[in-house]
Amino acid sequence: MTTCRAALIGCSRMGAFIDNEMPPDNHRLPYSHGAGYTACDRTDLIALSDVRRGVMDQAGIRYNVPQSKHYLDYKEMIEKEKPDIVSVATQPEQRADIVIYAADHGVRAIYAEKALSASLEEADAMREAIERNKVLFNMGTNRRWHTGYDTMIEVIRNGWLGALKTGISHMTGTLFNTSSHIFDLLFRLNEDNPVVWAQAHLPKGDGIIDGDILHEDPGAHGMFQFENGVTAWCLNSGFLIFSYFLPLYLSNTGCCKWKSVAS
Repeated sequence: MTTCRAALIGCSRMGAFIDNEMPPDNHRLPYSHGAGYTACDRTDLIALSDVRRGVMDQAGIRYNVPQSKHYLDYKEMIEKEKPDIVSVATQPEQRADIVIYAADHGVRAIYAEKALSASLEEADAMREAIERNKVLFNMGTNRRWHTGYDTMIEVIRNGWLGALKTGISHMTGTLFNTSSHIFDLLFRLNEDNPVVWAQAHLPKGDGIIDGDILHEDPGAHGMFQFENGVTAWCLNSGFLIFSYFLPLYLSNTGCCKWKSVAS
């Protein structure tokens, strides 16, 4: 079995320490990038990079990465360590430059946190570099792989509740963080069909937008139409529902609940 050499850029909450926030009885999967690489028997976390030496040192202690493999400069780390996989768990403002550099310097796979970038132009540049270098890429929507959603896929594929018509997501949290998980799950439960159009609404209006600067990560409502005719509604409220001839309700923990509805 091949073992891949992984490196982490950005050693704070999502990179290394969000697992501290999870109750022990609910901690079924690793949450941080560092914990994921440590738990997987096909990856070795071999190097860290962060502009804050103290944070990086704490991550090194936690994941047994020696100080000789700590780098203040991510470019130096990539050039010297030549990792197979790089995780980018920085703030969005730094993410595009790092992803593009990694893709252009031999990294075979990149796992980047959300939000993907600080602008659409940066996202386009990241995509161009990734495709040009044939790099495997994933954004930090790891909830897609929760076993509860595997059960949902089985229900949908077998048509046990009829043909899928509409997805309604009731969600809490902000657009670029929590909501990105919900959007990704809607895609997965609809077999990753492409979207042909979308519309959105910011409850706080456009006052939070200054030119091309967004002053906060907002809550939002919206809808989009998939190529296969399924419509998805995204409402900022609380839990995930998929509507069929009989609705299927899915809790935040991934457990399926059934509820019959009179026609």
